[in-house]
Amino acid sequence: MKPWIHVFVPAYNCEKWIERCLRSIVTQDYTDFDVYMVDDASTDRTAEIMRSIARPIDYVQQNERNQKMPKNLIDVRQMGGALDVIFIVDGDDFLPHPQVLSQVARLFEDDDLWLMYGSYNRYPPDAPMLNPAKPFPAEVVANASFREHSVLDLVYNHPLVFRRWLFNCVYDWELKDDNGEWFTTSYDHAIMMPMLELAADGHFHYNPEVLYTYNEENTTSEAKHPDLKLEAIRVHNTINGREKREPFKCRPF
Repeated sequence: MKPWIHVFVPAYNCEKWIERCLRSIVTQDYTDFDVYMVDDASTDRTAEIMRSIARPIDYVQQNERNQKMPKNLIDVRQMGGALDVIFIVDGDDFLPHPQVLSQVARLFEDDDLWLMYGSYNRYPPDAPMLNPAKPFPAEVVANASFREHSVLDLVYNHPLVFRRWLFNCVYDWELKDDNGEWFTTSYDHAIMMPMLELAADGHFHYNPEVLYTYNEENTTSEAKHPDLKLEAIRVHNTINGREKREPFKCRPF
């Protein structure tokens, strides 16, 4: 059966890019999807633009205070059915062509696929390509030893796509630092690490095709701020130092 896809779009002060992002989503040739948009207390026109593009089946949430990405994603845990698929698209990024969701849907017609990651390109086209995604080594998958990879040797990347039920198996504390605060950067690592471990027994897929465009025009990205880079390394070290999750042999329901 064709899966229903929830495209989750978190954004903060993205008025320069949010229209391009949303247009790339709502013009997809796949029809079984909706868009859940979160304006995380922006001080610009991000929410206004979101509402102008949202279709009747879509949803716009406007936060009164900045909550950070992990907390915003927690809010979608009860959205739709357990087998539904969540596809994360940051509000300053965009999808490179109208067939992205169709390709994702074909893969997730297999109920045994719980998690997918892949590779991306960068915008503008002359932006350097850093950390392109690649398959995990077989021994890493066999031992579910993802946390033993160094911070600079990550092999997963956008897009991040997963079953809603799988994300529901991630504990809130796994998305927080040791002081109980939501991670403010490198949320993808916090989200992906436990889900990779839970799906390690043959239930995740590396897709080599480019299905995502990362926007380098945004000057607030980690790659352009030394302080954010240091914070990202701290977050990675915190996550990698925690006890790993045991793989599920089958769906837990």
